Amino acid sequence: INAEYGGQADSGMLLDGLAPAFLLFLLPVCEGQMADPISEFSEPDVRDFFDAPGREPVRVSDVSTEEFEAILREGKPVVVTDAARDWKMNGWSCDSIREEFARHARSDHGDALPFLHYASNHGDGLRIANLRNDRWMAEQHPSGETGDDSPKLAPTYWGVKDGHPDSPTARAIRAATTLPYFLRRTPTNVHFVPHTPEFWFSVPGAGAKAHQDSHCQNTMSITLSGRKRWRLGPMPAVSTLATTPPLHDGSVNTTQWQPPYDFELGPGEGLFFPTGMVHETSNIGQHCSASVTFQFDFPVATRYLRAYLPRLLSAPNMQECRFQQQWATSSGVAFGRQVPRHESDHDALAAAGAMFDGYDSDADGRITRSELEGGLRAGLPGGKLEEVLLNSMGFHDPNGRGHFFRDGFVGEYTRWWAIQEWAAKARVQMWKYRKQRARLGCARCDSRRCVGALVDAEKWIRRELRVPGRDGDPKFGVPEGCAVLMEEYLELMSSTRMSESLDQNSADDHEFYRADRLTATDTDEFEDMGEPGVWAGEEEAEEEGEEEEGEEWGRRHDEM
Repeated sequence: INAEYGGQADSGMLLDGLAPAFLLFLLPVCEGQMADPISEFSEPDVRDFFDAPGREPVRVSDVSTEEFEAILREGKPVVVTDAARDWKMNGWSCDSIREEFARHARSDHGDALPFLHYASNHGDGLRIANLRNDRWMAEQHPSGETGDDSPKLAPTYWGVKDGHPDSPTARAIRAATTLPYFLRRTPTNVHFVPHTPEFWFSVPGAGAKAHQDSHCQNTMSITLSGRKRWRLGPMPAVSTLATTPPLHDGSVNTTQWQPPYDFELGPGEGLFFPTGMVHETSNIGQHCSASVTFQFDFPVATRYLRAYLPRLLSAPNMQECRFQQQWATSSGVAFGRQVPRHESDHDALAAAGAMFDGYDSDADGRITRSELEGGLRAGLPGGKLEEVLLNSMGFHDPNGRGHFFRDGFVGEYTRWWAIQEWAAKARVQMWKYRKQRARLGCARCDSRRCVGALVDAEKWIRRELRVPGRDGDPKFGVPEGCAVLMEEYLELMSSTRMSESLDQNSADDHEFYRADRLTATDTDEFEDMGEPGVWAGEEEAEEEGEEEEGEEWGRRHDEM
C-alpha cells in the first residue's frame, strides 16, 4: 500500500449490502508481493493526497509537455501562467466577445445563446440573455449563496459547445481555438477540444457557485480578461449513496466548505484540473471578467482516478462516466477497453488474468512498456496507440518503473469491476424505490425539492438511522399505504452505504451538502440514458418499457 499510495491508504471499511460476492481485493505493496486484503472502498486521506486548505496549486510557465503531464497525472490542479501564449483569443474581453461573436448568435442558425445563471429569486434556474440589449452582460442577479467567500452575484454563461457544430458562431470560435503549446497533440485532444468551448462573463462579485461538472474529461479554464478567485477541491467521500445529493450548483454548504485550493488567476493564465473536482469562481476585479473553458481527454489523471475510484464511480451526477465506460476506456485500466459486466467474481478474475497474459509475451508475470506497446500496435493507429499506451502505463505503473505485475493488474481490474457492479446495482435499487414512491403518491417532487409526509420521515430516518415508532418519536402522518416504505428506505440506506455501518458515516460529509437539496434517491438526470434495466428480471423495467440491452456497460465483450 505504501509503495502505491505513498502511505495514504485508509483501511477497515468492508463492502456490504448490494456488493457482489467478490468482497476483497489485493493491492501490490512492492514488486512481486501482495498486501493484506482491504476494502474496494478504501481511499487515501484527502489531507495527505492533496494540500492543506487554502493552498495555491503548482504554478508553472514555459512548461514542457512531459512536465505538465506528470503534474496532471497525479490529480493535482496546475496553473500555467503563460497558457494563452500564441493564442488568437489572448486579450479578448467581455466587450470584444459580445461585439464580434455573441451579438450575432441566432438560435434559428443553430447557435447556442448566452443565458444568465441563477436568475430566479431562489438562486436557481436560468434566463436567456436579451442580445438586443447591449447591457445583457452587466445584469446583476443574486446567486443565492450565503458563504462568506462565495460569489453573491450570478454569472452569464455562453455554452458555444451546446449549439450545432456547424453553426456560424461555433465555426468562428473553433477557427480561433488552438491547443495550448504544452498540450500533447493526440487525436482525441486535436479533434475534441475545439468542440467544447464555454465562455463565462462575470460582473464584479459574480461567479459560478460551487459545483461538480458532469463531464468525464479534464477541464482547462483560461482567464481572458479581469481577475478571478478560484476555490477547488475533490468531492467528499460517499458514505451512503442513497442520501448523497448530486453536486450541482447550490448543493454545497459553502459556509462549511474548506477546499484544499484557494487562489487567483489573471489574464492569460490557465487552470487545468481533473474530472470530478468541485470548484467555485468569483470575479474579484473592478470590471467584467471573461474566461473560456474547454474539456480535454489526455492525459488522464490516472493516480487520482485510482485513488478516489469509489467516490467517482458512485458520484450521482457523474453516472454517465461509469455506465458509458468513458473513464474505463480512457484511463487504461483495461488497456483502452471497457470493463464489462461479469457474472461473478470468478469470471472477473479470469478475464483479468487472461487479458494480462495476452500482453505478457514472455510469460514472466510482468508487462513492460515495450510488451504493451507491441500488443496494442496491431489494433490501434499510431496516434491512438500513444494515448492508450501512456494512459495504461500511467494507471498500472504510477511510480514509473517501466513495468507492472500480474497481481497488481488483476487487483486493479477486479477492484474497478466490483465498484462498478456495486454502483450499478445501487442505482437500480434507488430507481425502484423512487418509482414505487411516485406510484403510490407518497411524495411530490420537482427539479428543486421533494415534499410530503414520507419525505419528512425520510429526513428523520437519515438523522436517527431508524424508523419512527417509539414513544416520543414524531408523528409524521405518513399515509397507511406509504408507511411500509419507511422500512424500505432504511434498508435502502443500509444497502447503499460505503462504510461498515450506517453510524460510521462521516458528519463532515453531511455538513458538506446543503440540507435542502435533492438526493440521489430523489432524482437521476441519467435515468433515461440506459441502466436501470440492465439487470434482467425487473418487473418495473418491463412496465416502464426499459430495455435490458442498449448500453455499453451491459454488452458482452470478447476477452483475451
